[in-house]
Amino acid sequence: METLSPQLRALIDGHPHVLCDRLAAEKIDGFGKSLYLADFWTNLRAQHRAQRTTIDPLALGAPVLPHIVLLDVIGEGDDFRWRLFGGAHTDEYGINLTGMHLNELKKHNPATGEVELIFRHATETREPTWYRIDYVNDRGCRRACCGVILPLFDANGTMVTHLLGCSEWVNR
Repeated sequence: METLSPQLRALIDGHPHVLCDRLAAEKIDGFGKSLYLADFWTNLRAQHRAQRTTIDPLALGAPVLPHIVLLDVIGEGDDFRWRLFGGAHTDEYGINLTGMHLNELKKHNPATGEVELIFRHATETREPTWYRIDYVNDRGCRRACCGVILPLFDANGTMVTHLLGCSEWVNR
């Protein structure tokens, strides 16, 4: 097993119930669109084309697009910037994070450790990161955010430069 950085290990230890695997995702409601996107990504990766420039929104299809996020990886995962924050995310979160840096968001909302965990995990492991985040929304409803974050690579396939993700929300 690849050695994880101390920072990522601390995030995992602090949020032990966030990460799951694909087998669990296949059995839990709320992962349908994420499973579709992961299969799309797996096909690109098999062709050595898992790069931001090869993501065709038309190929993804209209049902998935509102659930998509695309992030720039800053440095070696020191920060992340939302390049695209799909409409379903905006509806659920309440604001559009397009253009926002995770480090900036942390200043206004310190409860971002679970999100940081997911982004860092995908960047460090260079593999799909499956997650489920349980929370209570501002109307008092118990919800879960279920999804996947997928690494996208530079042209040489050596560095993670972007993250592609998909989330769905379910009542719990």
